[in-house]
Amino acid sequence: MATGKRKSHYQQTLFIALFALLALVGMLFPARSRGDDAAVSPPHTLADRPVFDIPKLQGIAIDGDPADWADQGFVVSVMHSTPPRRLQSGQFDAQVRLGWDERGLLVLSEVADPDVHEADSDMQPSTGASVELSEADACGGVEHWQASIAPGVDPKHAQMRTFLFDKRSQTNRRVKPSVTAAAKRTASGYVIEALLPWDVLGVKAKVGREIGFQVQVNHRGGGNVAQLLWFPEQGADSNTKKMQRIRLADAPSAAVTAAAEGGYEHFRRTRVSIAATANAVGKIAQVRAGGAILGQATLKPDGRLAAAEISLPIPAIGKPYGPLAVWLDGKLIESLDLPNADDQRKDALGDMDVVADSSVFSKTDLPSIDFASPEAAEDLIGDYTIHATYYDANYNVVAGADHPGRYGAVAEVTPEKGKPFKRYLTLYRQTKDFNWRALRLTTALQLPPEFGVDAAIAGEQVTATEDFVARETSDSRWRDDHLAVFLAGLAETAPGAGNLPRRLGPAGMNIAWWYGLEKRTGDLVPYKYLVHVPNLSQNNPQAKFPLVLFLHGSGERGDNLDRVLAHGLPQILKNQPDWAFKDQFIVVSPQCPAGDRWNPLLLRDLLDEVSAKYPVDLDRVYLTGLSIGGSESWEMAEWFPERFAAVVPICGVGDPTDVSRLKDIPTWVFHGGRDPSVPIENAYEMVQALRDIHARVRFTVYPDYGHNSWEPAYDDPKLYEWLLMQRRGQPAQSESTTPDTRPAEE
Repeated sequence: MATGKRKSHYQQTLFIALFALLALVGMLFPARSRGDDAAVSPPHTLADRPVFDIPKLQGIAIDGDPADWADQGFVVSVMHSTPPRRLQSGQFDAQVRLGWDERGLLVLSEVADPDVHEADSDMQPSTGASVELSEADACGGVEHWQASIAPGVDPKHAQMRTFLFDKRSQTNRRVKPSVTAAAKRTASGYVIEALLPWDVLGVKAKVGREIGFQVQVNHRGGGNVAQLLWFPEQGADSNTKKMQRIRLADAPSAAVTAAAEGGYEHFRRTRVSIAATANAVGKIAQVRAGGAILGQATLKPDGRLAAAEISLPIPAIGKPYGPLAVWLDGKLIESLDLPNADDQRKDALGDMDVVADSSVFSKTDLPSIDFASPEAAEDLIGDYTIHATYYDANYNVVAGADHPGRYGAVAEVTPEKGKPFKRYLTLYRQTKDFNWRALRLTTALQLPPEFGVDAAIAGEQVTATEDFVARETSDSRWRDDHLAVFLAGLAETAPGAGNLPRRLGPAGMNIAWWYGLEKRTGDLVPYKYLVHVPNLSQNNPQAKFPLVLFLHGSGERGDNLDRVLAHGLPQILKNQPDWAFKDQFIVVSPQCPAGDRWNPLLLRDLLDEVSAKYPVDLDRVYLTGLSIGGSESWEMAEWFPERFAAVVPICGVGDPTDVSRLKDIPTWVFHGGRDPSVPIENAYEMVQALRDIHARVRFTVYPDYGHNSWEPAYDDPKLYEWLLMQRRGQPAQSESTTPDTRPAEE
């Protein structure tokens, strides 16, 4: 795949905060478990990853009673913990036993969780006490599925609930997935016993057969949300290459008796947590790098475990740690390959807001600019200075706000170390000073029923509502620039314009204004991108090919193009060299910078660039994306409908007031029936709006999928066959729907 150029940050706007995610700067990243004196460097290939032998067992009844296991099975006595710190074992602890027989994989999870709170929603089991089991036909295999089991021991949830997520390819779903499970309450928590049948993955059980596996135990209670897990890398539930390698055997591997994980806490320290079985109390744990001891601690009692934490300095800018070796009692137990601290800094900095001391103001003096949290910024980049250049609505550099209306601040940040960078902030000068406490509503605020507030009461309590709105509106002036974007857009809207779609309202105006300014100042830098061009183009220089523009989700933002390979078409092109459609499409996959949202104007420029550079059939340009990329697929199509022959939004949010622009574009919408991030109602709203105008729309719902509905969507060859039928101005699709029954109300 070739690469293009990088884009700078453009100004975030009022209506684009729905999916903005804070950088997980406090995350700790679990590493793989190791129990020997192998080399310090962690394994980076599947062949290097350790294999754990799982014994064949007889006479195991799936009844929630662990007695028939006795001391049999492969035992994971100590599991990895997720951030910010490992809870004490009396608050939350778990161990797992594994075995197998002719029926399937046997799993016994014994969980210490005295404060059990299970999920209220059947669609989001992992948000409460539960055990998640993921199985693949091989570590790195194609076929995999997941069973999420809530034990049914919470007084509010007296029955065990099982949720199955089928992630197998469409061609291998002959056998319906099922799990046999039982759960029981114990004095300290609960037990879940499960059997994962072999026939779901078509596995022929015999000694020596390898499969991929992961287990995660979830906890919510006592003000804490935590997970205990056993797998070598985060993301194993959706990427089989990140699972553990387990092998069917007659005898088990030695038990896993220690684990360590490490990461960065708020970019002030590096923290390594160590846990082991109780016989390690009093033993010394050390963190080493390059043979040098960076820190050490003595393990102390923690219920059935022994535990310690070691704090190290945060890596200096440009000087990341190499692999950290964690030793316990003179034996290597873990090799931690921490994330690149500089990449983490960039992500955290991208999500850190620059704010004005008042983005809406009434005087001629322009407001000063700084980070919303200067102390956190210093943790990331050291001492810094900010120089702001101000522009009026006509792009003139100004020293004061002589007239009411829109202004923009370009803040150049110069860090103690590293290159300067720029941030952009919308400002608005009102005509005169205003007492924000005097803000009054002209209509009653309509609250959604999900808030649990009677609509009649909300309509009656106008004074309380006005006080709340006035306070929040006033505070937003120094918290962000959303109010400035809103007021500037309204001030620039002609009376009688009616209810404008977002594209033409304050949000769209703000995007267009900043695009114009960055273009004038030379700050407008195109997106970096990956591109796949069919090999057939080399044999036939005159041939033109359909182009698919793929837009990723929020987790792939940044300035490292490898992230774009995580999901969707880039992942398929990377992992499936024999993909049936690789010689039929040009695929362009741009990357959105950290902390930003997709900009339709920059995407238009990207299409112009690649269309001039590669053999693109301009009548067969297709647009698709997932999550925030799915939302941008809707938006981009509404901005520039004349560019596309078909649109495929996946788990995204669109603007139903603007769907008339999509009437003649074949659209295939995909969504997960259990999506906790983007409720399926967003998809229903857009699909119904298109049906109301007799547009060409297909709708596919995957009832058992959550936010990851892109997995079965992009795995389905029918999608690409359908795309190839579509030509701009000559749509081949007639209206068609697949089952889209709403999930049952809770």
